Amino acid sequence: MEGLEQWTKQAEQLSSRVLQQWKEQAEQLSFQAHEYLQQVPLVQQIYAAVALLLLTSFLILSGCLNAKKLNTILLTGLSGSGKTVLFYQLRDGSSHQGTVTSMEPRKNFANQP
Repeated sequence: MEGLEQWTKQAEQLSSRVLQQWKEQAEQLSFQAHEYLQQVPLVQQIYAAVALLLLTSFLILSGCLNAKKLNTILLTGLSGSGKTVLFYQLRDGSSHQGTVTSMEPRKNFANQP
């Protein structure tokens, strides 16, 4: 067991050092980018932003037009908002009347009288 604990400790130390190095590199790159942007005139920054927006829009639209149609949908919403009912209606047209929950009620909650 000592070998596993020692290995785990060494792995944590290594990951901590690697993350610290990445953080320092990211801070340096951020500082360099900020300094560079301070030197570039505002008009060129606007042109670059518009060009990037147009390129991104083109790539998204070309990907949407050439993509296969997938049968995947993501339903999100608040609890009790009808996600399950909508799912069953989309799946097979049935109207699901029951409630499905993945949460269990908490018992012996500290603030209950």
